[in-house]
Amino acid sequence: MLTNLLLYIFSLHKSKVPINKKGIVLVCIDGLSEQVLSQALVKGHCRFIGSLIQKKKYRKLKYFCGLPAATTATIAELFYGDNTNIPGFNWYDRLTQTYIRSSTSGIVEIEKRYSLVKKPLLADGSCILASFSGGATLSNYSAKELRTYSPKGLWVKLRLFVLPVVKPLSFLAGLIVLFKTLFVNLILFLTHRSWHKFITKIQQVLSKIFLGDFAVFLAKLELLRETPALFIDIPIYDVLAHEYGPESDLAISSLNLVDKYCWSIYRTLARRKRKYEFIILSDHGQTKAISYKDVCKKSLKELLRFSIDNGSTEIIEIQPKKTSRFFVQSSQKLIFTIPSGSIVNVYFSNFLDKPLFLSQLNKKYPKLIARLLHQEVIGWILVRRSKTSQVLLGKYGSIFIRNKKVIKIIDKPFLEEAYYQKPFLDSLARYAGFDNLGDLVLFGNIVNGRLVDFEHSSGGTHGGLFGEMLWPFVLSKNTKIIKQLAKKNDLKNLAAVIRTLRDYY
Repeated sequence: MLTNLLLYIFSLHKSKVPINKKGIVLVCIDGLSEQVLSQALVKGHCRFIGSLIQKKKYRKLKYFCGLPAATTATIAELFYGDNTNIPGFNWYDRLTQTYIRSSTSGIVEIEKRYSLVKKPLLADGSCILASFSGGATLSNYSAKELRTYSPKGLWVKLRLFVLPVVKPLSFLAGLIVLFKTLFVNLILFLTHRSWHKFITKIQQVLSKIFLGDFAVFLAKLELLRETPALFIDIPIYDVLAHEYGPESDLAISSLNLVDKYCWSIYRTLARRKRKYEFIILSDHGQTKAISYKDVCKKSLKELLRFSIDNGSTEIIEIQPKKTSRFFVQSSQKLIFTIPSGSIVNVYFSNFLDKPLFLSQLNKKYPKLIARLLHQEVIGWILVRRSKTSQVLLGKYGSIFIRNKKVIKIIDKPFLEEAYYQKPFLDSLARYAGFDNLGDLVLFGNIVNGRLVDFEHSSGGTHGGLFGEMLWPFVLSKNTKIIKQLAKKNDLKNLAAVIRTLRDYY
């Protein structure tokens, strides 16, 4: 009776998919690597997740997400079986001629390309806080609908007048995270005297805690409606890991809150008539970061201007939180830089429709690549040699690619042997063939064991080609997933297996 009352109050109808069809629930813990989750479990955190492993025969498996190690790419592969031409979280789309940030309306056009070709994972189902909608038609609270992960967006979307009552355990865990954040930021405020930064960080954490509680409430409503497919993204860990580090006490503490979210969803689906496949996973990990500004005294704009040795060319650094359509509206000779975590896509205005090749670049700016590679902040540079071939230039070697395959490795572009293994090289070769990549792609260097982040994060970063960002996890007891990942533990294989679990196609 209470269920029917809730559905009536919010004008929600039950799913029309037959109740005997098995459903699927995917909970995504944004930015959590398998390594950090393992450490958290050893320290006694995430008790519900630990109980699934110890008592419910769930397996925690590591998988390789590959380049660009970004939420958008992973979700596109999971929902549609393809993430071609998504080079990160921010980029310039050559087809639509617009700047794309994954939490803005520009993502709609990108999603249309996939949905026309592939049967979406969430067809007839529900999506909460994902970059894409996944074809969700029962309820869609994705970024493209809400425009941003903001409480205001959720409020307008739902037209609710009363917030849901927060569960006591979840509320307490949220308060613990908030008070720890207050304490840490108060120390930072006393040190740096930045009141604006203090307020901003507290607002950010409050927003994510609020969103997490609200998102779980929405997930429960969707399960009451017997949704056949549900995806929910939980962003609080990713936010804190970016700011304070993936292994910081604050980030790890937030996992206890996330763990309670997972427990709450699991308990709700266990009471439903429809049987569900319950899967917890992450979209990518994070690698310990060092901020660009802590390594280089010059701004990225100044660094490029020095490297091209040409005072007449204007360089514009696109701010990640803004969108723009002025790329094709100007006849000036411009260079655009779009930072996205530990990479920067660099676009030349005269080559927005047709990418620039290495021979053209060397002719126009003969000192550019050598000067950039000489900088401590730059580890590698990816550039096209032709329509079908590219080269990754490093300080100590190069990797040549043709037709999405590595054909030659000269000297030692990477110091770690793991990066010469087939999965990584295959991922790099595929990534290098994306049309939407910049004319230059700058990869942050490793400085004092940390990866340079171009968005000035000094905690954790992702989007590049180094460290734990490439190794997220999946938690499941489905034998098909376990067997297939034992054969090949990469994102494409995992997504393909998960997509087969929709048994009513």
